[in-house]
Amino acid sequence: MINHYPKGALDKQALQPPFAVLASDINRYVLDNGLVVLTKEVYPSNVVFLSLWVKVGSTDETDEKAGLSHFVEHMLFKNTKKRNVGQVAQEIHSLGGYLNGFTSFDCTSYWIVLPGKHFHKALEIQFDAAFNPQFDQKEVDKERKVILEEIKMYRDRPADYLGDKLMSHAFTKHRYGRPIIGYKEVVEETTTEDLKQYYHSFYKPNNCFILAVGNIETMDMIRRAERTYRKLKEGAITRNSSPKEPPQKTMERFEMEGDIFTGHMQFAIHIPSIFSKEIYACDILASILGQGKSSRLYRELREERKLVNSISANTYIQKDPGILFVDAELSPENIEDAEKAIIEVVTKLADEGFTEEEFIRAKSLNESSYIYGQETVEGQGRKIGSAEAMGDYMLAQKFIPRLMMTDANDTLKVARKYLKTDNMTIGIYKPKK
Repeated sequence: MINHYPKGALDKQALQPPFAVLASDINRYVLDNGLVVLTKEVYPSNVVFLSLWVKVGSTDETDEKAGLSHFVEHMLFKNTKKRNVGQVAQEIHSLGGYLNGFTSFDCTSYWIVLPGKHFHKALEIQFDAAFNPQFDQKEVDKERKVILEEIKMYRDRPADYLGDKLMSHAFTKHRYGRPIIGYKEVVEETTTEDLKQYYHSFYKPNNCFILAVGNIETMDMIRRAERTYRKLKEGAITRNSSPKEPPQKTMERFEMEGDIFTGHMQFAIHIPSIFSKEIYACDILASILGQGKSSRLYRELREERKLVNSISANTYIQKDPGILFVDAELSPENIEDAEKAIIEVVTKLADEGFTEEEFIRAKSLNESSYIYGQETVEGQGRKIGSAEAMGDYMLAQKFIPRLMMTDANDTLKVARKYLKTDNMTIGIYKPKK
């Protein structure tokens, strides 16, 4: 059971912590200003994952503002009216914790992991850092250099660089085709006022949620969140939604050359969004294709034909339709044969299906991977938070049941629907001749 409390309805009896259980259900409460509070009590646990999530990411940006979500993330937790530059991190470290953050397509997240006994202090620090940023010009210029250096570094990581180019070819309209970090020109020209305006457009309580997982009591968390965040006022959110990606009708292919020593090949195959029941079959298919040494791509291309140094397949599931991703590193002289072999393996899976042994193994791999990812409170928190940021925190709870409900016939239908050559984008990155 997952508890979902409507706005303003605080049922003290229902919110009492569970007795003698390993972990509570997810509790969800909405403050009067629209801020969502999510909690999951985990016992025994000595630490807490405390996170703030803002529902703004790179897909909310126009091309002229590409990278502002990430730039703002760099500016938060720097300094406030109460705390100097570096003081936020120092205080968290002195409490025995650490902090981090990330920007994605659909959200920006900031989190702290620390001993549970210091949870109350961390809540105050997090609020101050996120809702009282100063955006000092000196710090803006400093972080601008850091981000520009990050953009340059992508050229030094061939697989990542090819991945960005692959996304831009696979998504011709949708903003998933743009790098989350943004464009060099936009970062160079962004002013302090641009950052402030963007920040104030989205960092409002009704566009945020806080999530605590670990050694906490739900009632205590909600009361303290109300006292800490009640001063924030609800505000209107104006979004500039990404254009939808039209269906792909023909195979797309491109090649690049660079100062690299080995070849890289990647495939992007369009699949549905996280809200589709078909994504569980897509996860199973990715496992059959390229997860582990007994997967088809590894056995065929790595062990039997020696065409690649490494190869894998994974799903990239998002709020809008995503991709099934194949990634291979190989010698340049094997590129042509490897490309043909990958297409053959992928389409053969759709045409001829899979064995019962492959199907069971793939399900088990996905289940165990999901469970192992929740061994820590941080792992649990990131899964729950990501699901809520996409629109439904219950997706984190429903993954394994829905995976287990997916049968072989469902999976074969999905394979025949998506594993087609005209649904593929292929990217090649090889050394200069």
